[in-house]
Amino acid sequence: MRLRPPRRRASRRALLIAVAAWALAPGVARADEPGRELVAAAGQVTAVGQWHPALRSPYASRDLSFGPGAATGWSLTTTLFLGAAPWPGGTIVVAPEYANGRGMPNASGLGGYVDGDIVRVPTLGSSPYLARAFYQHVLALSPERVAAEAGDPEARFMAAGAAGLGGAKPASRLELTVGKLGANDVFDLADASSDPRHRFMNWALMNEGAWDYAADVRGYTWAALAALETPGFALRAALAMMPTRANGPDLDGDLAHARSEMVEGEVRWGAGGAPGSAKLLLFLNHARMGSYRDALAAAPAGSPDVAAARRRGALKYGAGLLVQQQLAPGALGFARAGANDGATESFAFTEIDRSVSGGVELAGAGWRRPADRAGLGLAANGLSRAHADYLAAGGRGFQLGDGALRYAWECLAEAYYSFALARPLRLDADLQGILHPGMNADRGPAVVAGVRLHAHL
Repeated sequence: MRLRPPRRRASRRALLIAVAAWALAPGVARADEPGRELVAAAGQVTAVGQWHPALRSPYASRDLSFGPGAATGWSLTTTLFLGAAPWPGGTIVVAPEYANGRGMPNASGLGGYVDGDIVRVPTLGSSPYLARAFYQHVLALSPERVAAEAGDPEARFMAAGAAGLGGAKPASRLELTVGKLGANDVFDLADASSDPRHRFMNWALMNEGAWDYAADVRGYTWAALAALETPGFALRAALAMMPTRANGPDLDGDLAHARSEMVEGEVRWGAGGAPGSAKLLLFLNHARMGSYRDALAAAPAGSPDVAAARRRGALKYGAGLLVQQQLAPGALGFARAGANDGATESFAFTEIDRSVSGGVELAGAGWRRPADRAGLGLAANGLSRAHADYLAAGGRGFQLGDGALRYAWECLAEAYYSFALARPLRLDADLQGILHPGMNADRGPAVVAGVRLHAHL
């Protein structure tokens, strides 16, 4: 049975009406639910500006290669967060968003692109859109509540985390969530790296690079999720919609042949000393995708086209491991390793089949700037043999396609410093270096300098 994609206008109106209704309803938080907010609103604005000098490039495609000439890029996002906790355990969040920008040159040519907030398809326009709209219900499995640390101001509107609009969550609980959100709002979360508006901006550091996570071109999807959270371990699972085409703006309602299944297990340790955790993520995507080998076989004398080899219900699978550890007071480290099958085309996130990364974040208390923070991250991204052969033969994906390829791992580093200005403002300096951009040993290296201004209300 083919299901129709959700009607965005109807969903938006219904959720806005629900929020407005609870905003007008009288009530107080229950004593056994400290911190529960009946209604809440917040906002964020993030602006990024970047520049890179010319890089070595014996050949390049006009629309997909990074460089070769010096270029500037920018991105701007604004988000309004509206939420309500109308009854015990229940939370409603609606987050309309505006995004605009211009990549360098088209937010392409790198597996680990340099701005996690960039609009990848300028033809989408700059009209506001619905980023998140979900309902979450928390069922307490223990009377104890989590002593959640203060995080970024927007964190209480996210689907994951120890604190939300309902206040501190039970230490052991079952979370059920349905609606529109980012799959990376819940899975593969690293405290030191998973938010490009506050921390690392490179795609291969903010997420597991080889996780082709279900999303439209803006990074969001409709999904149903369940999570069992305890002090010592967690289990999470989700079913989400896939795009109708690679890097496309529309989600596919044919759930029998187009969907993503995700499962993540987490083990936690050292709650009383130096806390840490390990997460293992498994994913299986179903969509109308093409095979690199089939595309090569169909074009023995010309440039292969993976789009011509697409078939309904094709599979792509992979796994990612994330370990994070508090190294010292104010110092948090993380490491990731992941891979996907590399046989079916990259479809939703970026063109990476193998990835390892790691980094550290330092709080500024050590140099008498306690609200400041600094980060240093490293990543290496690779391709499967089939994917590399496809690009070497002149094939094109949605992210890579120099017209030829002398394969090598794409290695990158990112360093940033975040200055806490007035209470709602942060100003960050960011520097990135990339060896073998787009996994191509014939090109680069590339250097990208940037600034980021973030404000929350």
